[in-house]
Amino acid sequence: MPSYVNFIIAVFTLGQISLCLTLLMTRSAQKPSRVPLSIFLAACAIISLEPVFAVLMPALRFQTLALELPAYLTLAPALWLYVQSITAEKSWKLEKYHFQHFILTLMGLVVAGLIIILPTQTLEHVFNEEKLGGSLYLGILLTIAFLLILSLIGQSGLYVFKIIRLLNTYRHRLKDQFANMGQRELLWINALVIIFTLLWGLLSLALLSENIFNQTLMSETVGKFMILLLVWTLGLWGLRQAPAFDESQECKSDSKPETLKYSRSALGEEQALRIAKKIKASMQKDQLYLDSTITLSKLAAHIGVSTNHVSQTLNETMSMNFFDYINQWRIEEAKPILLTGDVSILNIALAVGYNSSSSFYKAFKKETGKTPKSYRSSYKNISE
Repeated sequence: MPSYVNFIIAVFTLGQISLCLTLLMTRSAQKPSRVPLSIFLAACAIISLEPVFAVLMPALRFQTLALELPAYLTLAPALWLYVQSITAEKSWKLEKYHFQHFILTLMGLVVAGLIIILPTQTLEHVFNEEKLGGSLYLGILLTIAFLLILSLIGQSGLYVFKIIRLLNTYRHRLKDQFANMGQRELLWINALVIIFTLLWGLLSLALLSENIFNQTLMSETVGKFMILLLVWTLGLWGLRQAPAFDESQECKSDSKPETLKYSRSALGEEQALRIAKKIKASMQKDQLYLDSTITLSKLAAHIGVSTNHVSQTLNETMSMNFFDYINQWRIEEAKPILLTGDVSILNIALAVGYNSSSSFYKAFKKETGKTPKSYRSSYKNISE
């Protein structure tokens, strides 16, 4: 008997996917994230088909179930390519070599196709987990399908690890070029990765439980709901997320470790000290840190030095990245204003170059060990 709860969840999911794909089609073809995001959403749509067919077209239910195998094998590599596209410093586009990530998907499609063309009665036996005859062909086919399902566990775990590592590297690079992060930090992807990891973990446990202990650990409803959460998160944030480095394509910073990145640099110690003085002067005299849109490239242009040399000077001579350096000046500017007691914290944050009070709170706490409010209160207590 079909589950109408699963049917409702699937209809919501498919409706949201249809809207997302329509919006993606109207976007500029130059948006690098469009293709991997569309692939991910299409895979989610295939996974969501079975409950709908179970209610509306039950004769095709098992065929849609077979297609879930290649669809699940598509999710992790498509998500990986999407994250790559929005974190790339240089212009990113889908290349031929990227399709190597979908080798397991192709194998899954072949197996799904061979399962789909099986007689209807055989399909019913397969998906209802009934005993089958001694067909060698069917035994080999189902063994390959099972091995692909096992590979899904390892594949998903590998890509989750790669995505987390890429995001950590990306956020480190951001601090070399920007003083205000805004949506560039891609914090919403943390939620996406958590949902995907939960889905992967539950599927893995369910697979092991069913095949080792012959017990059902996770209901189909939970899996379909997790897919809905993935689609909802991508629909809310993914469609409007632009690559962070679009605004600063002239900043071609290297993502290698600092010791390797500057190993071939011609920047000498004396020249680095002169650049450090110029950087400090631009803060003391010109107060560039008050500009909420200040970037490494803007600072480099202001003092007439290449971005690579400014970055190297900050990291090696001044022992901090661009983000921390600018925020240090902003916090020092904010301290005396806070102590006057008659200016709101939001207005102070905006005055010293922040775009929001939350980013100001975070930077202030990191620099002083106190929140702006507690810093102001502690001064009042001392004065009294």
